[in-house]
Amino acid sequence: MNLDEAAFNKQFNSHRLQQLDNNIYFGSLPSLGDLETLRNNNIRFFIGVDIPTETMAHVYTQSNLINLYSPQGMQDIVMINFDTSIVPREIDSNDPTVPVYIKNNTMMLNQLVGHLDPEIFITKQTIYGEKRNYNHLKSNVFQLNNYTMFEQFNDWVEIFKSTTNGVLIFGDHENSETLISLLMSCVIKKSSSLKLVDAFQFVKSLKNDSNDNIQEQNIYWNSGLLMYYEAIRKYSMSWSINKKPLSTTSFFNNNNISPNKKRAANLPPPMAMAMPMTPTSPTKNMLVSTGAFDRCKRARSD
Repeated sequence: MNLDEAAFNKQFNSHRLQQLDNNIYFGSLPSLGDLETLRNNNIRFFIGVDIPTETMAHVYTQSNLINLYSPQGMQDIVMINFDTSIVPREIDSNDPTVPVYIKNNTMMLNQLVGHLDPEIFITKQTIYGEKRNYNHLKSNVFQLNNYTMFEQFNDWVEIFKSTTNGVLIFGDHENSETLISLLMSCVIKKSSSLKLVDAFQFVKSLKNDSNDNIQEQNIYWNSGLLMYYEAIRKYSMSWSINKKPLSTTSFFNNNNISPNKKRAANLPPPMAMAMPMTPTSPTKNMLVSTGAFDRCKRARSD
């Protein structure tokens, strides 16, 4: 292999999607260009992290995503983005793609929330926030920070994945500290007995690039992540016990699901990537069962 081939492979691999859990994937902004992988995993929900709304709007209206599943385009996917800047960014009102992006996706979100069983907001076994937080949304852009962001982020992940469609969480690059922190919050929500360092090592073991310069202290001392972590531990929430399925299966046209996804619908997730289904499984058992334990040890020794 020559240097050019090595460079190409490195760049290609850095944009591959990685699976965090059943129907949940993560990656970088360039990974949205891998349309075949998106279709094969029936990914219809897209969550951007710290990506300018103007950029999200351009991707939504001007990229090949618009025809990902059918000529219906904008009726087949839903996009939201989280902006964690201390001073909320001003959205460019002169950009014609922004109002289309916000209007269409906000409408789709409100329709989706209308399909939800109200009981899930009462039992707190699935959705952590109050239902009033999701009624009559005005925008699909959430300019949040600290604990509120982690709460609403995980609520939307839960709502999206309960439709049985795939969810892609992405930052402008894979080593975004905000992206990694949010992915860690998904891990500890699923396995509440884990420590933050275990959640970090698990996410790191899945990333395409494990030799990075992530400032780990910025993640471990993220006040929002710490508060969310303590809330999960305090209440020992059993997120996957007695959980009613959400009545959202008709939200998208099932005829648009790719043949590959239909064939694989009843197959178990790849054991090398899927998190355990029991929220209280011990740390070591979780990492061993997913094949990540050895990779975590290698990451610590690198």
